[in-house]
Amino acid sequence: MRINLKFYKIFKKIKMKYGILKGPEMPQSSIDLVRIPHKGKPLIISPAFGPSHLKGVLDGMTQGSFYNSEQFPDVRFRKPLIQESISALVFEFESGIGPRTLDLGWLYAGEVMGTEEGIFTNTRERNTDRLKQLLNGTTKVNGIYLINDKIAFAPFESFETGAQEGREFAEGGLARALEHTETRVAEDLLKILSTENYPRGISISGFDMPGFGVSRDDVKFKSDGYCPGRLVLDGGRRGGGRKDFSFGVYHSN
Repeated sequence: MRINLKFYKIFKKIKMKYGILKGPEMPQSSIDLVRIPHKGKPLIISPAFGPSHLKGVLDGMTQGSFYNSEQFPDVRFRKPLIQESISALVFEFESGIGPRTLDLGWLYAGEVMGTEEGIFTNTRERNTDRLKQLLNGTTKVNGIYLINDKIAFAPFESFETGAQEGREFAEGGLARALEHTETRVAEDLLKILSTENYPRGISISGFDMPGFGVSRDDVKFKSDGYCPGRLVLDGGRRGGGRKDFSFGVYHSN
C-alpha cells in the first residue's frame, strides 16, 4: 500500500503519533482523521461512516471532499481494501478510541468474488477466464495465493465455514487471504478474536461456491447480538438495513 508522500511528510513534520487528528466542530463537511499502522506503514483513514444503508454510507464517504485543518483542507476517501479494514479494527480495539464499530452494526470491510474454486479478495472482475489468469505465475504460499499487493485467492479446501474458535479461523486460508498475509496465522484477525474480545469465537457464512458462474459479495463483520461474545463474518448473504458502517481510506487527488 503506497502512501501519498506529501501527506506523509506533513504528518512526520508535525510529529503526529498514531491516533486522531481532530477536525473543527464546524463546518458540516469537517472530519477527523485517524493515522493507523498498516503492514508496517502509516495509513490515514476516517472514523467509521454510518450508520445508514450501505449505498448511502459508501456514497457519502467517496463523493465530495472534507475539511480537517489548514494542513488537510481537501480530504477525499475511497472504499477500503479488506486488509485495511482489518488494520483499522485492530487499532480501534487496541487503542480504545470511541465505541467499537462492530458493536453498533455491520462493518463493510471490502469485496470478494466467489468462483467454483474459491474466493478472490478485493476484485470486481467477473470474467472466469481472467480470474484464472490472475493465478498464472503466482506461487501458492501456505495454501493460498497472494496475487499482488491487493488481491489474494483462497481455495475452498483451505478453509472451513460455520462456527469455530478464533485461532482455528485465523489459521485458515480465508482469514489469511482477507488479511493478505503469507504467514501461517492471520495475526491481526487473531488479535480481534482474542478470548477477551470474543470468547465464543466466530461464525462464518456466505463464503460458499456460487450456484453458477461467479458471485460478487460484500464482506461484513459484526458482533453477534444473539450470541454475546461471538463475532460474525458474512460474505454477502446478510444486510445491515440502515445499520451499516465503513472506514474511508485517504485518497490522493
